[in-house]
Amino acid sequence: MLLLTSTSDEVRLVTASAGLIEVHASFVDNQSGVVTPVRENTIITTATTTVLVPAPSGSVQRNVRTLYIKKRRRYFKLSNS
Repeated sequence: MLLLTSTSDEVRLVTASAGLIEVHASFVDNQSGVVTPVRENTIITTATTTVLVPAPSGSVQRNVRTLYIKKRRRYFKLSNS
């Protein structure tokens, strides 16, 4: 369990080279006892810094339940031509 409790808490991933990285994050937001489940699916293909789980708003406690990061060996770009 990972708790994000301030507006500056977030989970980021830094990739140094291009590739295909698939990310799944599941978390719940608790705002005064009201719990809301959330999920984020992200695909990263460039060298960059990516926010995987964003910071909660001021009155929310965010509880990260699941975080999967998977690097694919190869990826194919589909085109419409």
